[in-house]
Amino acid sequence: MARRVGGWDAVRAWRFIRASKAYRNAWAKQVPMPGLPERAPFPVRLQTSADLAAAAWGMAAFEDPCAERPLAPFWTHAGVIEGWVTRDAPPLVRLAVEGGATLDGLRLADGALMLRIERPGVSVPVRLPRGAAFPDDGGLRLVLEREVAAIEDVWAGFPAPRSGRARGTGTLSFCWRWKARRRGSRRRTTRCGSGRRSGSRKSTTPAAGCMSASSGASPGQGRS
Repeated sequence: MARRVGGWDAVRAWRFIRASKAYRNAWAKQVPMPGLPERAPFPVRLQTSADLAAAAWGMAAFEDPCAERPLAPFWTHAGVIEGWVTRDAPPLVRLAVEGGATLDGLRLADGALMLRIERPGVSVPVRLPRGAAFPDDGGLRLVLEREVAAIEDVWAGFPAPRSGRARGTGTLSFCWRWKARRRGSRRRTTRCGSGRRSGSRKSTTPAAGCMSASSGASPGQGRS
C-alpha cells in the first residue's frame, strides 16, 4: 500500500535522479511516449509497458530529465498519500485554479489512478483506488478522513523550505543516500547541510547533459 513517508522531498529527489547518467541513458533507450489519454477534467494518461522499467528509480512512469515540468515524477511509494474521490468536498479542479496548482494523472496498469498535484516548489502524488474516476465536480479526501477544502490541505504536514540549509528545499532526510550512491561511499551517514564537508556541489537544474533554454532546443523537445 502506498503511504506518505515523513521527511520525503519529492522535488529534490527528482533533481538527483534526473542528473543521473544511468537514468538519462535508460530514459533515452526506452524513448517513452505518452500513453493514451483518458477523459478527465485534467490530463490523465495510461501507464505503458515501457514505463514499468522506471520502477528501478521508484517511479511509476518515465519523465523527461531535461523538461522543466513536472517538478517531480509519479512516485510509487515514497511520499505517496492515499485518497479517494468524493462529492462532499469542494471540486478539486476549482481549488487547484484558485491555489495556483496544476493537476495531472496516470492510470496504472492495475487500474489505480495516480494524481499529481503541483505548485512551485512542491509536488504531491495521491493514489486513488482501482477504477476511480474523477468527475468535473469531484472533490478529494485524504487518509485519516482529511477533506481537501483548499489546495494547501494536500501538502499540509510536508516539510517546508528553510533558508540556510541544503540547496533546494532544505530537507536533509535522504541526502546521504543519494550522495553515497553517486560517490560510491561506504558511509551510511554523510553530512549534507552546510556543504562544508561535502566538497563542491554542482547545480542539477537543468540536469547534467541537458541544454538550457537559452542554448537552444533541449534533447527532449517535442516530447510530453
